Amino acid sequence: MKFEKTYAIKQMDQERQSKLDGLITGYIRRITDIEENQREVLKKIQAIQSNVSVNSQEICMLKEKIDLLDTEEEITIDKWSIEKRGSWWFQTATFELKSPEADISSYKKWDNGHLSWEITQKKRTVEGKVRGKFLRGLYGVITIYATKRSIMLKK
Repeated sequence: MKFEKTYAIKQMDQERQSKLDGLITGYIRRITDIEENQREVLKKIQAIQSNVSVNSQEICMLKEKIDLLDTEEEITIDKWSIEKRGSWWFQTATFELKSPEADISSYKKWDNGHLSWEITQKKRTVEGKVRGKFLRGLYGVITIYATKRSIMLKK
C-alpha cells in the first residue's frame, strides 16, 4: 500500500532537501579548496625537494674537492735565486720571501757550495743574506713551502 504524502510533509521534505543540498555544495566547495591548496603545497614541496637535491649534490662535490685538496702535501709559494758570475771578491745579496695566504711550513736552499746563508724564518716571511766568493760564479736558490691544508683554511 502506498500512501500519498500531504502538502505539509512534502514542504518539510523540500526544506530538508534544500538544506542538505546547501550542505553538500558547501562540502564540495571546501573539498575543491582543499584540493587546490594541496596542489600548491605539493608544488612547493617538489620545488624544495629539487633544491635540496641540488644543494646536496653541490655539498658532495665540494666535499670531494676538499678531500682532494686537504692533504699535508707541501706546495711552492715563492722562490728567490742568485746568479753572479766571475766574482773575485765577496758579494752579498739580501732577500725577502713573503707568503700572503698561508703560514710558511718550511724552506729549502740550494747553492753551488760557495755561499753562506743567514736565514730568518718568521710566520709568513723568510728573509736573510747570502754571501759568497767564487771565480766561476755564485749560484743559489731558496724556495718557501706551505701545506695545502693551511692555504685552504685561509680561503
